Amino acid sequence: FLVVITARNVRPFLGALVASLAAQTWPHWKAVFVDDASTDDTLQALDYLLDAHQLRARFEIVKNAERRHQAHNLFHAIKNHAAADDIVAIVDGDDHLAADQAFERLAREYSAGWDVVWSNWRGTDGKLGTCNHLNPFLSPRQQGYLSGHLFTFRRRLFDAVVEAVQTSVMILFAVIGISVFEYFLQAARVPQGVEELDAEKLTPLLRL
Repeated sequence: FLVVITARNVRPFLGALVASLAAQTWPHWKAVFVDDASTDDTLQALDYLLDAHQLRARFEIVKNAERRHQAHNLFHAIKNHAAADDIVAIVDGDDHLAADQAFERLAREYSAGWDVVWSNWRGTDGKLGTCNHLNPFLSPRQQGYLSGHLFTFRRRLFDAVVEAVQTSVMILFAVIGISVFEYFLQAARVPQGVEELDAEKLTPLLRL
């Protein structure tokens, strides 16, 4: 697994997050932590915790000089750090894994042939979240938000989506006569992504 953690000003939550990763019974994982220009000493706290839990060798740390926001951070973390055969697990910086067997359970599901697996979650009020199965007879766009804060998928799906989007963009601009190269040069100057969301605490792990 490649655990992708994007975070900004999450120092109060890092202790639980790092401890939950250190407690995992499945040993085959690594992590990339993207700090989105935090101002609360998030990285200093992370450094201390990684040493305390002997996890330094498992982590790559990316520090943004300026805010790039979650979508940008996730895209580049996966693109630049995930191997072709990795399973990517997205964990928010203010969440933690509620079960020591979380990755072990995920590994069993992927061994069974699944390509995407997510969990439910539990909020700070103790209430379970609203994650659920997708209805195979309806488009996902018709079913609202059913996936969880621990969202995992095979890296090859990410590559397939990126390739499809790039192909669609090239066809679009070829049709309307705009230089694709010029478009991407312009897009590179525009901050990408959406505002980072504050997520409730992560939940008991369930494949839904």
